[in-house]
Amino acid sequence: MYAYCGSVKEAIWEFDEIDDNGNISWNSVMAASTRNQKLEQAVEFWHQMPIPDKISYNELINGFAQFGNIDGAIEIQSHMPNSNSSSWNAIIT
Repeated sequence: MYAYCGSVKEAIWEFDEIDDNGNISWNSVMAASTRNQKLEQAVEFWHQMPIPDKISYNELINGFAQFGNIDGAIEIQSHMPNSNSSSWNAIIT
């Protein structure tokens, strides 16, 4: 909700209040960052994640591609275990 309103600080505050963050909360805070033009912050969250999943990778790939950093998107995708059509679609579009 906060991300859609552009309130990344509040989204991060809510994330920090969760005692046991799972991939859903990690991916949500990454999405809040990438969708509000805070790609570096999303990368920091991605590096802190215990075990990034396909959604984590795709969110980051999409963020890089949206900002025109195709090389960065391809670099992230190359480290993605079992890349899928969603990751390639984010890079192509």
